[in-house]
Amino acid sequence: MKTEILKWSKFNFITSLPIIICWVVFLSFELIINYPQAIKQKNLIELEIAKLAPPENAMLVERKSYNGTSKAAVKEVYYIDWESTDIFYYYFKGLIENGWINNRKDEITFNTVGQEYCKGDYTLNIDYYDEGNEWFYSIWIFWGLSSSCDIENGRNLSQYWMCIFYPIAMGLTILLNIKYIGKYIRK
Repeated sequence: MKTEILKWSKFNFITSLPIIICWVVFLSFELIINYPQAIKQKNLIELEIAKLAPPENAMLVERKSYNGTSKAAVKEVYYIDWESTDIFYYYFKGLIENGWINNRKDEITFNTVGQEYCKGDYTLNIDYYDEGNEWFYSIWIFWGLSSSCDIENGRNLSQYWMCIFYPIAMGLTILLNIKYIGKYIRK
C-alpha cells in the first residue's frame, strides 16, 4: 500500500512538472519584464493624453488610469453638449498633427459612435454616447490590450506567448500520463 502511494505521488509530481515550470516561467516573465514596461507605458500615456486639451465647454466627469503586468490605459470621460461630428472634428486635426493615424471611423453600437486612432504601440479611442438626454464622450489611450491596431500591425503579440507554451506543457503531461497509466493498466 505504501509503495502504491509513493508511485502515485511520483506520478502526480512528474505529470504536473511541465505545467508548474511553464507557470513559473510565465509569471517570472510577467513580473520581471512586462510589469516595469507597463508602468513606463502608463506614464507615457499620461503625457500623451495631456496633449489633448478638451473643448472649453467640456466638463470632466471621470478619469481612470491603470496598468497590469502587460497593459496600461488612461481614460477620461467628459460631459458636453456638442454633436458627435463636432467632437471628432475638434480632435481630428490635433491627433493627425501629433502622428496619430485614423484607423476606424464611426462605428455605431447601440447608442455609441466611435473612432480609433493608432500611433506606434498605442491605440486611442474616442467614443461618443448618450445616457438618457445627456451626451458624453470618452477618450482613452491604451497599450497592450487587443485592438485592431495591434492585429493589423502585429504588435503586442508577445503577451500571448503562453498560447504556445501551454499546449506544449499539456502535451508533455499527456505523454507522461500515458507512460505511467499504461504501467498500471497492464498490472
